[in-house]
Amino acid sequence: MILRPIAGLAAIVTVLLLQATVIGPLTVPLPVSLPAVLVAAVGLRAGPAAGIGFGFSAGFLGDLGSDHPAGVLALVWLGVGLTAGVLGGLVTPVELATPVGRRHISRRSARGHRSRSRVDGLFALRPQASLAGALAGLAAPAAALVLTVTGTAADTWLYTAVRSAPAALLDAVLALAVVPAVGAVLDATGRGRAGTGPAPAPHRPGATTTDLVRTW
Repeated sequence: MILRPIAGLAAIVTVLLLQATVIGPLTVPLPVSLPAVLVAAVGLRAGPAAGIGFGFSAGFLGDLGSDHPAGVLALVWLGVGLTAGVLGGLVTPVELATPVGRRHISRRSARGHRSRSRVDGLFALRPQASLAGALAGLAAPAAALVLTVTGTAADTWLYTAVRSAPAALLDAVLALAVVPAVGAVLDATGRGRAGTGPAPAPHRPGATTTDLVRTW
């Protein structure tokens, strides 16, 4: 059990370092945020409770390394994780919701449909990546709004909001890699979002119960 918090802490520290040394410098002046994308991905794949805890923890550690008042990123990323967790069930494809569903895709690949399954899996991730990118993109203007209200904002809220639109697109591109990686880790630790497994195949005339069971 203790390995899970350690893994979460390691992931947070890693993305914060990548944000400070790679993502941030490469995307200036756009407020692209790899940590916010990770928080959204955790909420999408593990649910609102995990999104809240992970978002607050990541935000609090981010606050400690920033020059703004502590608690701003913690509050904003908590909201990102919560929103992603609540909306995650709406954009998570049934076949990607559980390990059983992903094994179903793997079996289809083994039957000679490997290329098609990979393409299907990529297209299935688009709603999740889009949502994660949108939420991560909203994190920057939300933080700027909090800082404006407290009188500690370095930039105007409108300036940050305008830059957040293209930043959200880049966040969505990052999410295409982050969301499946988070899903793989959660599956390995048994902490993924609960689902119902892959949808059964439509009934075919003459199909028996055994034929339907084999599609699972």
